[in-house]
Amino acid sequence: MKSRAKNTQRGFTLLEALIVIAIIGILVSTSVISIQRLLAGSRSDAAANVVTSQLRAARELAVTRRHNVQVWFDTAVAAPDFAPHVRYQQMAIAGVTEALPAAVSIPLPPNTNFMVQTGQADTPMAFGNNSAVFIGGVSGGPPTMYFTTTGAFVASGAPINGTVFVGINNTPSSERAVTILGSTGRIRTYYWIGVSTTAPTGWRE
Repeated sequence: MKSRAKNTQRGFTLLEALIVIAIIGILVSTSVISIQRLLAGSRSDAAANVVTSQLRAARELAVTRRHNVQVWFDTAVAAPDFAPHVRYQQMAIAGVTEALPAAVSIPLPPNTNFMVQTGQADTPMAFGNNSAVFIGGVSGGPPTMYFTTTGAFVASGAPINGTVFVGINNTPSSERAVTILGSTGRIRTYYWIGVSTTAPTGWRE
C-alpha cells in the first residue's frame, strides 16, 4: 500500500510578511523621492529654457530687424497666470514714427520662479548672485537694458554682464542659471549638480 506524500508547503509567518511590507514601503518611498527630484529638475530645466530661448529670440530680433530690443524680467506674480515672466520689446528709434509690435511676454512654468537658493554658489562666470536677477551689478538689472543691432547686451550704451537664476523653493538641486555676456550677447545655461571633484563650483554647463 502506497503512503501519501506528506504536504510540506506552508505559508508566510507574520514576521516574514512584516519584513516584506517594510521592504516594499522603503522601495515605494525611495521611488517617490526620486520621482519628485526628477519632476523638480524637469520643471527647472523648462524654466531655464524659457529664459534662454527668450533672450536668444530678443537678440536675434534686434540683429535681424535692426532695432534695439529691450528686455526685462517681471518677478511680480499676478493675474491672469500668476507666474513670473520674461519680456522683451522693440525700442523706438529717435526721430522715427512707427508702430512697434506688442511686447512678447512668456511665463515661467508652474511652481518655478526667479530665485537663488540659500547658500548657492555663483556660476563659473562670476557675474554675481546677490539676487535672482543680477545684471550689470544691479538687482533686477538696470531700468533699461537691451540687445543692440550688433547683438551686444547693454545699458546706457555700455555692455553689461549678468545672471538670471531660476528654480523651485527649498529645492537646491533644482537651481539653474542663465548668464549673459554683454560684449557679445552670448547666453549660456548652467545646471546645479553639487560640489564635486569634477565640478568644483557645483555648476555644469
